[in-house]
Amino acid sequence: MTQPFHFGSATRPVFGIRHDAAPARDAVLACAPLLQEALRSHRALWALGEALAAQGVSTLRFDWYGSGDSGGAGGDMAFEGMLDDLGAAIAQCPMRPRLLALRSASLPVLAHAVASTRPVRVVLWDPLLSGGEVVAGWRRQHEQQLHEVGRYHGAAPPAGEDELLGFEVAPALLQALASLELEDARLPPGSTLVLATWQASPALERFAVRQQEAGVVVDWLRLDPEEQPRWEDPHVFEHQVFPRRGVARLAQHVADVG
Repeated sequence: MTQPFHFGSATRPVFGIRHDAAPARDAVLACAPLLQEALRSHRALWALGEALAAQGVSTLRFDWYGSGDSGGAGGDMAFEGMLDDLGAAIAQCPMRPRLLALRSASLPVLAHAVASTRPVRVVLWDPLLSGGEVVAGWRRQHEQQLHEVGRYHGAAPPAGEDELLGFEVAPALLQALASLELEDARLPPGSTLVLATWQASPALERFAVRQQEAGVVVDWLRLDPEEQPRWEDPHVFEHQVFPRRGVARLAQHVADVG
């Protein structure tokens, strides 16, 4: 059963959707990526929540403040605020949840997790570890959409200073994200980490080794590379991404590892 609701504070309302399991033997907090990828992955995260709930894992999805159906405008999204949103969302879970991050959501989730004073359980799905590369990729995609893919018959409209990929984005958020380089970050000893990826980059392989050296249990889920979404292809920029088999395999894996 899905249950939409708001949580947080009166001045910072955050919209969430529960995928309830009855009874629940575990919990997952599923964190959406940022900007256009949040729209493209919406159906995949919904299907993941439903699949997990069917296997006894209650799942909570939410929109970062300043995005989706949460309060605030795009320019109100700030990195420290995202960490606050994570804390508020964790408090809404029926038990201490496994934190699941897709793509750019790995940046705030890892920042939150590495600051923990006790072991955490994290699932990184096709994670991005370099905030500098993420922001540079957004800017590159923005230019491609304006000038390279034939979106406009005439001259492309001028972009606002705070506009990126059709979203209002505060420069301070981009600066904070661009400063994050998390390949060398380490989760607390005793943590568990699931890495679900279609193709593991050398940086991600090194990241996994560093976690193991720090006393973290690392578990890989290798998804079918032929099903990898074309995240960076400017010609399918607005296409919805729903890798059905990958979602089903990830849900089963997370439910099985407990």
